[in-house]
Amino acid sequence: MSDEPSTDSQAGNKSHASRFAKWLVAGEVRPVILVAIVFTAYMLMQASGISAWSASTRTLQVVASLLIFGIFLGVIVVTDFKEAEAGSGTRKRVAAGAVAFGAIAAIFNAPFEGIALASGVGAVLGFFGMSWAQHV
Repeated sequence: MSDEPSTDSQAGNKSHASRFAKWLVAGEVRPVILVAIVFTAYMLMQASGISAWSASTRTLQVVASLLIFGIFLGVIVVTDFKEAEAGSGTRKRVAAGAVAFGAIAAIFNAPFEGIALASGVGAVLGFFGMSWAQHV
């Protein structure tokens, strides 16, 4: 008798894990996950104390917001150049804009009304897409 686990169960687990990983980073979910990672990293830095990272709060806020804005610009460029997604590209840009700008407002400790306003502005910027992003 062998003490090694069966390879069939390992292959099945890897198959489920790889399918979950592929779903997790699928095209529509990827920008939201990236924004969530940057936002979570910023919040973890805040919770652990800035002195351990030897950076000021303002610097971390600016860096996190620029990273999130860069992800948002990436979403605009990718969805604009993929002509096959013409209908869903606009929805993705609007959703990414709302999430990104809401996260940026939360990073700067805006009240709920400020977060809602920033999400609305992000949605409008996402709707207009490349018409403004080409000038950035």
